[in-house]
Amino acid sequence: MDGELHAILEAESDHPLARVSRFTGLKPEGYVPLEIQAERSRRWTTRTLLAATLLLALLNARSLSSWASTLAPSWTTVTVRELAEVWSSRMAAAGLDGPRADMRSAWQGAKALTWRQVGGIHITVVKPRKR
Repeated sequence: MDGELHAILEAESDHPLARVSRFTGLKPEGYVPLEIQAERSRRWTTRTLLAATLLLALLNARSLSSWASTLAPSWTTVTVRELAEVWSSRMAAAGLDGPRADMRSAWQGAKALTWRQVGGIHITVVKPRKR
């Protein structure tokens, strides 16, 4: 629903559509008040962020322990490091670190390619003979 229709129906307007809507109590098909749309958007965003966080915690636990190792030493950070290491080892034992390791090895292989190896083309540079 576009903003203009919302403005007409939500405000006290003399627009004919607003008068009919107030008189009958009916709204156009598909009309959803802005408050409900905002609430739906907040719920969708919350679910999406929670799902992404859960997936990253399960499939990318190595990065969590890597981040924890960069923290300055203190009682709290030592505890965080130990928890991250335990979590990472448990995810590895469950086999959930496989996709991350596969992606990393594919990336390292792509980084190691030279222009001569791209596409399986091997170019040999021939130096001209001196006469």
